[in-house]
Amino acid sequence: MSGLDAPPLPLRGRGGWGVRATCLLAILALGGLATTPVLAQQAAQGSAPKTAPPAGKAAASPAGGKTAASKPVPTMQIKKEAPGDFLYRFIGASGVSSAPAPLPAPTGSENVIPLALPPDIPAHNAQLEIVDTGKGNIARLPVSTSGVTAINADSFRYVQTLEVPVQSGGKGVYGALVTLSDGQKLLDSHLLTPADNGMARFSDVPITAPVTVTVQFGAHPSKSMTQTLTLDHPGDSYHWQTMDVDWPDALTVAPPPAPAKTEPIPVSGSPAEPAGGSAVNSIASMVVSLLFLAALAYGVYWAYATGRIKTLLDKLGIAQQPATAAGPAAPNPFAKPEKPPIQPITEGTADPLVSGAGAVSAAPVVAGSGPRLVGTMGTYSGSVFPLNGAGVDIGRDAGNAVALPQDNNVSRRHATLQGSSGQYAIIDHNSSNGTFVNGVRIPGETPQPLRPGDEVQIGMTRFRFEA
Repeated sequence: MSGLDAPPLPLRGRGGWGVRATCLLAILALGGLATTPVLAQQAAQGSAPKTAPPAGKAAASPAGGKTAASKPVPTMQIKKEAPGDFLYRFIGASGVSSAPAPLPAPTGSENVIPLALPPDIPAHNAQLEIVDTGKGNIARLPVSTSGVTAINADSFRYVQTLEVPVQSGGKGVYGALVTLSDGQKLLDSHLLTPADNGMARFSDVPITAPVTVTVQFGAHPSKSMTQTLTLDHPGDSYHWQTMDVDWPDALTVAPPPAPAKTEPIPVSGSPAEPAGGSAVNSIASMVVSLLFLAALAYGVYWAYATGRIKTLLDKLGIAQQPATAAGPAAPNPFAKPEKPPIQPITEGTADPLVSGAGAVSAAPVVAGSGPRLVGTMGTYSGSVFPLNGAGVDIGRDAGNAVALPQDNNVSRRHATLQGSSGQYAIIDHNSSNGTFVNGVRIPGETPQPLRPGDEVQIGMTRFRFEA
């Protein structure tokens, strides 16, 4: 058979392409069945197929931005060359300081302690303050972030607390002004109050140069004493020598409590007592003493109840006073006589707080002059301030009705004197040095009634209230 007699190719082509199309559809169907469970599993787990980021781009950070390199924290390295327990803090140029914290123990073979500066205190013009808690001394060093700064005994240049007792006749003085200076400038001042018990306290006192303490009171000559402080002192505070004054009109209170006595140091070569031995022995001695006193008291009571004390007195011929009817109690020979009440200051009399030479006489009262303050002692002695209006402000600012600009111990708005219907009261506005009525400091923001003749002390001036 020739090629012309063969079946036409288009018919065979139709059958072949049909078979091929059928096979292709079957393969696609099988592929779809194979991938469907995988997609279903991913959908059930709530995840989508992961895709790689485009080439040349970094993956985004969780916050949506690129992570930036953090700046190094400024650090000051110090080397502890002095024994003891220390606290430290950083003080900025603006006065901002960090909280005091214990100084960490040194690490490494070089005993260097790294201290990181707080973020709110820049290193420029900042200081590092070290406090020796055992000796009560302070060291202040400029902050340096390069090299190592040594802390030794010569680094401590300040005493943390200085206590100056001011007494008259063994009692604490109040109402006096105590100042501290270094010979060139005033370092600090303290106006003694009854709550001080005659003890003025100063902080951060330098030990590199002599310092002078001066006590002033009214028109009396001031008394001064100069000393050079040392590093060798008790850890609680530096105790200044007692400033004894002999003012006849000094205001006094109970003396300050005596400092606790320290245990004697054992002599070299003698056996030292164990740390807990002294406390145990003290407790045992106290218990034995209490038992002895209890037994003695019980013996006396037993002898009295059984009549043995009466029998003994009869044998000794000691007459016993019979019991009498109840009557007025006999005066106690040991009772102190009652002091007469203080008479109020009447018009035209002198201030009773001032006597002898140098006494300042108060201005006479003018009838019908209205309420006023009359200076009897101090900066404004002899001055008269009329009190006009229901509320009169008293203070150092010139805008106050009663302005006291020459007295630095007076606050800007120190107190207010109020009057209504012939009744008067004074209110202290939490001033630094307080307001005193008849020698007693009044509480802040609390009206204190005033009567004619009452004494009011504001700053370094004592006034008599007249109405």
